[in-house]
Amino acid sequence: MVSIKAAFPLILVVLGAVAAVPTPNPELDIDYVNALIPGEDLPSPKELGLTNEDLMKPIPNGISKRGYIFEGRYECKYAAVCTTADSRACFNYLFELGQKNCRVTGKPTELCRIRRCRWIGQAEVVPVISSSYRDIAYSGNTVTNRCELGGLVGGFNYPSENSPFRVTVVGDWNV
Repeated sequence: MVSIKAAFPLILVVLGAVAAVPTPNPELDIDYVNALIPGEDLPSPKELGLTNEDLMKPIPNGISKRGYIFEGRYECKYAAVCTTADSRACFNYLFELGQKNCRVTGKPTELCRIRRCRWIGQAEVVPVISSSYRDIAYSGNTVTNRCELGGLVGGFNYPSENSPFRVTVVGDWNV
């Protein structure tokens, strides 16, 4: 009979070997550059020179906590969600558009779509509103960070406290 003390180092070696086996990353199997559909009149990821690695790069911690980005009005909605990875691709795409101005009306306007995930801009209370794409990215990222549930995300936020520009992250999956 093998004692537990003698078997313990062997168990650790076996567990370490199993942990060292790389697990496949399904996000890398998706061609985000070609799967991402930009909003009307926006450049494609290819036109911006973006790669799959650019679209899937991790969002730095705290990036949505810039001084003028208001996080107190976000709301999580789990009736229609998308994957966190797809939402991250839309964030990285819209963030790259920078300070370019986005103008929307009360009619929901699709800003980015990838697979079953959509980022939508919409004016609330006013007929027309505008914001920079970078602020839209920060706003949607708050939803991605604060409303993530098991790899899925859904909800909306606003670029600032008094802004009637609503950014919605929504998908086709129901939780």
